[in-house]
Amino acid sequence: MFDKSVYKALATVIMRDVQAEGYKHLIFFNDAESQSAALELGFSCVSEYVLYITSV
Repeated sequence: MFDKSVYKALATVIMRDVQAEGYKHLIFFNDAESQSAALELGFSCVSEYVLYITSV
């Protein structure tokens, strides 16, 4: 179950931590469900990544 407020809270903590460590950029993977939350936090979508998994 996706909770947008939890997602945004966790991503905010991550962003603060990496900024405190001196990083200038953060690559963050998300899915369609969390896309709007990531954009609201200031992330820019630079590409669409699709992952396929299969059982053998």
